[in-house]
Amino acid sequence: LGSGVLALSSGLAAVTDHPSMILPANILFLVLGVLSAYTFALYGRLCHATGATSLGDIWKRVHQTNDSTPMSLASFSFCYGSS
Repeated sequence: LGSGVLALSSGLAAVTDHPSMILPANILFLVLGVLSAYTFALYGRLCHATGATSLGDIWKRVHQTNDSTPMSLASFSFCYGSS
């Protein structure tokens, strides 16, 4: 939520200065927050179902392999590749 709150106001200011756009921007922010919460809930359910303690461990148990490199690369590319 920290960087999202700042990104919402600066992104809205970059696109428009019309006050009526605040409501659609907040709705979009809320939808993205709900999707993020759902994703974390799924991670928790997967950890509980597989007995895993991390995303890499989930990958290893679900795909029955000893290599969690694909999950590490996906996490890295999401954090650093999307900016």
